[in-house]
Amino acid sequence: MLSFLSPLKSNRDKTLASQPVVDGFLRDHAKIVSYLRLIE
Repeated sequence: MLSFLSPLKSNRDKTLASQPVVDGFLRDHAKIVSYLRLIE
């Protein structure tokens, strides 16, 4: 994970631009995980 984030840290503009996308992805992922736990 750190190796994935290090290129983003070196390019602040790219990090700021991708932050909402990352936040949205993490929220969607959390929803999917909680949904799968409800099914079990």
